[in-house]
Amino acid sequence: MGDGQLTAQGAPTNCDGANVLNCGFRLRVHSGRFTISGIPWVPRMKPSACLFAFVLLASASMARAETALCFRGGKFVDPERKTIESVVLQARDGFLVSISRDPAAPCEGTVIDLRHRYIVPGFIDTHVHGWGNPSPTGESADEEWGSLHTAKVALGAGVVAFLDMASESDNWKARDLARNSNAHARIFSALMLSSHGSDAATVRRSFRTQLERKPDLIKLFAGGEMIGVLADEAKKEKLKTVVHISSWEDADAAVRAGVSAITHLEDERVIPMALAKQMAARGTVAIPTLAVQCDMNEAGKGAAWLADPLLERMIGAAMLARYRDSKAYSDKAKRTMRWQNAGCRPNDFPSIRILKKAGVSILAGSDTGNLGVFQGYSVHREMALLAEAGLTNWEALQAGTTSAARFLGYAVGLKVGAPATFVVLERNPIENIRNTSALSQVVLHGRVVWKADAPR
Repeated sequence: MGDGQLTAQGAPTNCDGANVLNCGFRLRVHSGRFTISGIPWVPRMKPSACLFAFVLLASASMARAETALCFRGGKFVDPERKTIESVVLQARDGFLVSISRDPAAPCEGTVIDLRHRYIVPGFIDTHVHGWGNPSPTGESADEEWGSLHTAKVALGAGVVAFLDMASESDNWKARDLARNSNAHARIFSALMLSSHGSDAATVRRSFRTQLERKPDLIKLFAGGEMIGVLADEAKKEKLKTVVHISSWEDADAAVRAGVSAITHLEDERVIPMALAKQMAARGTVAIPTLAVQCDMNEAGKGAAWLADPLLERMIGAAMLARYRDSKAYSDKAKRTMRWQNAGCRPNDFPSIRILKKAGVSILAGSDTGNLGVFQGYSVHREMALLAEAGLTNWEALQAGTTSAARFLGYAVGLKVGAPATFVVLERNPIENIRNTSALSQVVLHGRVVWKADAPR
């Protein structure tokens, strides 16, 4: 059999994150080797038999994709409009085809009863390092996962997308695989670059060479002479830039250079109002990462959230026991507690209030991969900390859903024609922002991918 190509159609072309067979797939045959959507696979069957099998598989898969779901009776918590109202959602082929406020609206397909539950857009963490969960007792007990496994675990916490801030080679592969999966959160990958250099032309050439990775965003470290050059190059490619800062002087230089966002806060001082106003005027976004700057200390003091059932489900009983036993903490964990105790509430919380007063857009980003923060779970802690620091519950929910999605260019929320991707909660997050972790169901592209009462 010579080279051949089969394309299965039947779903919208912009179905990022949906299963490849439900989006439309390409099957290419060459010398007995198959490639499906860019993923090589060597079959045991003969090419002709295998081609026939995939035709049947494609047909069956697309038939399943046409099965409609109707979500009836849930209350949609809309972070943008700041409203809560009962809705009937009709999903087909992974997309929302109708949204009705009429409780008697007709339903098509399988009906899912969401009475007494709350629907929110999927959660998004804008600062993740997907290499697992460090142990407070020492590195020998660390969990080492990788971004793809993190994307699978995070989905069970209602995290439908995250920004991966590390640039290891495996991260790019994980991003591409997750986009063709209904079992993983969407991964946005940042290209991490040094902002140092003495020759602008050399920096520009280096930047363009690395664009072959097709990054979703550029991450820079503050303090270099070339932040402005790199920010300008990124804008030419329509890429946003996030700058890691250690001081407010770092932040001031980055904002003046025209970056899109700064991540972290200076712990030793409260942000000057003049800088916050400059950020607001220039549209610079803040990703404070309160979880990584507060929660190791909170855990060491026996924080109530250590008893959250979602946390144990995310990290397991053994890791949770290590965090509960502060006497066994390593010297590194104890140093982290002292640093956070001095900076979190005395300086970071007031900085959040100033950023809010100045009108700066604030996003939820937890900086997972560090002590005291947990893959999937800590975006819930980030929203809770933002609310404790001075944001309203509506604003905190925006930070972890619609505002984060807008920054990444990712569609969340309930709109006709949008992907049917959302989270169902047992309790109202506006009454208590900590209710974001009271998950009932996670729906990704019209499929219930996690359910509280399902066996696991």
